[in-house]
Amino acid sequence: MRETPPQASYTRLELGDTSTIPVGVTVSPHISLVSMLVEVVGGYDRGLPAAWRRQVGSAIPEQGYRAASALARRGTSVQPDFIVPISPGADSSAAAQAEMLRELPEADVLKGLEEVFGDRLPAQWRQAADHPRRWVASIADAFTATRLATENLWTKARPLLDREIERIGVASVRGGTDAVLGLLRPHFRFSNGCLLLPDAEPARYTTRGRKLILVPMLAGSRSVVSNFDEEDAIWIGYPLPGLDGLLDGGKTEPAPGVDGLDLVVGAHRAKLLRHLGKPARMGEIANLLSCAASTATYHCEQLVSAGLIQRHREGQVVLVVRTPRGDALVDLLS
Repeated sequence: MRETPPQASYTRLELGDTSTIPVGVTVSPHISLVSMLVEVVGGYDRGLPAAWRRQVGSAIPEQGYRAASALARRGTSVQPDFIVPISPGADSSAAAQAEMLRELPEADVLKGLEEVFGDRLPAQWRQAADHPRRWVASIADAFTATRLATENLWTKARPLLDREIERIGVASVRGGTDAVLGLLRPHFRFSNGCLLLPDAEPARYTTRGRKLILVPMLAGSRSVVSNFDEEDAIWIGYPLPGLDGLLDGGKTEPAPGVDGLDLVVGAHRAKLLRHLGKPARMGEIANLLSCAASTATYHCEQLVSAGLIQRHREGQVVLVVRTPRGDALVDLLS
């Protein structure tokens, strides 16, 4: 399993033709708890508001905090798979994950550590190797405390989760999976059937006919947790779209329109894509979206990364226009 901080290097996931890959979306709160614990205990800033970091940090018991420090080791992204004992191939509760952790045999913990670290066990993991049963009980306590501290957040996020499930479903059925992957997170890159994810320990993977599972997380906007090693499926945990407003002030984004393009790429970007059937200047785009130039630039950068628009210069003017992929997406979803 990979718990991935933003880095200049990238792990490469070769997907090929995404229309041939079965895509699913599941709700697995435990994946979010992994991300939250690493951010809070490791002292990272991955977009979780300070108030939530304090709330989670104050809830974790001392032994759980000490156990979770192994997950927050800087300069690495690879974690033993037993941290997520129930794969998010289907919806699973955080309580069930914690109970499964508590019941892990010592041999499974030691085997998992050996698979990741071999005979070069980092000092932070020594406590798990020396006292496996005590360590898994403490880490399960840390997950449980984090779940309880954020319980009301999950209740408020239910409409956003329902909308995300609908969004992924529409994209998968109507040929918009490329766009979803390209816009999954600002630092992701998707091009020619390959998804690039920022990673401190980059690697290369292929789907090999496996299902792709997307797991929306209640976590910082710069967080991602993934696993590309399982036999039947690969999965990616990513920040739930619209979560920022909920974390900051308890407000979700307005409900999307009925148009499929609005649902898949968001209302502002859908409006922009429709308009870019012909070249447009950046000032025109800002006026179209009724936003600041910096906001218009942000939306354009996301669509460029997804391969849906491109920019080119004519003299002193930068023009923006849809790519053939962008044309196809508008035709499919509008």
